[in-house]
Amino acid sequence: MKTRHLLPASLAVLFALAPRVGSAQYDSTAKTTVTTTVSSQTVVNTTTSPTDSSIAVALIAANQNEVTQAEAAINTTESDRVKEFARRLQRDHAKAVADLQAFLQKSHGGMSSGMAGDSAKPVPPSSDTPSYQGKTGKDFDKAWIETIEDQHKAAIADLRDNVIPRIQDPALKALAEGLLPVMGNHLREAESIEAELK
Repeated sequence: MKTRHLLPASLAVLFALAPRVGSAQYDSTAKTTVTTTVSSQTVVNTTTSPTDSSIAVALIAANQNEVTQAEAAINTTESDRVKEFARRLQRDHAKAVADLQAFLQKSHGGMSSGMAGDSAKPVPPSSDTPSYQGKTGKDFDKAWIETIEDQHKAAIADLRDNVIPRIQDPALKALAEGLLPVMGNHLREAESIEAELK
């Protein structure tokens, strides 16, 4: 029986912050003008939905978390197959981070939006310890693969059902939709590896 592993910086938890940013101060469909002061000059950048900005930041943090988890496997596993898969995860999620950061930079003209987390730094992990931490060998591989599998199932459903429908910017929507097949491939490979490890 599989246990449910909590993603330290899950997309659902990160995205839960978006409605507060988008609705507490603004109407969820409103646009806000991003204003930044630089050397006594005020620069007004393009308009961006506060919800879209917070979604992009949440997606960056979630993808950075995946990169971190992939690095844990690369540095710990003795399995060539798990290491190869972890490198693919690392590469694919690092690309997603770069693409999302480029979106934020373009949508804000390279300036900070002033929103919490806009610097695209990862959200600190929760106090939940990953189930694979401290394990070695096949025990590590099994726990890590199960964690990745559970996280990808949850993230795919959340992205498809909750996140993408709320995105207003077509460029961000295309980036988010592009994550679905990549994550689906990751999930299928994790399931295949998990079956081999039994």
